[in-house]
Amino acid sequence: MLPARVTARYELRPAAGRFTVPRPGVRVRLRAFTAVPQTLPGADVRLRSSG
Repeated sequence: MLPARVTARYELRPAAGRFTVPRPGVRVRLRAFTAVPQTLPGADVRLRSSG
């Protein structure tokens, strides 16, 4: 849980195994649910190239 008006950096990983991510530069839509108030904000993120 992240309090209001606070920023943090999270690294999302699969619970087990691996998953495929798009190539660098491809836009990915990140969505997060908040319980109170109930909202579903989203943001477009781009994967950085590893160079």
